[in-house]
Amino acid sequence: MKNDDVLTVRIGKYREQDGKCGVCGDSLSLNGAQLAHKIPQRKWCIKRFSAQVIHHPMNMVLVCGLECNARAQINPDSLQAERLAAKIRKDGGAK
Repeated sequence: MKNDDVLTVRIGKYREQDGKCGVCGDSLSLNGAQLAHKIPQRKWCIKRFSAQVIHHPMNMVLVCGLECNARAQINPDSLQAERLAAKIRKDGGAK
């Protein structure tokens, strides 16, 4: 993702989440918040699901710190990950 795209996603998630962490619900500062991938951005996950799915805004959540970043991740081998990837492909236009 390009820096401009990351900033656009961060701002969109901030608004979507009403300025709150997507995991614990604490208030966020836009500058201090982290953009976490639900399905992790590991090389084998990108190969399995595609970069478009992994870097899609529907696979991201804005979080307050490292602990919530880790808690935001879902198991890439889970049915939950497969369902999220399918939804992104269907509704988000990713391949």
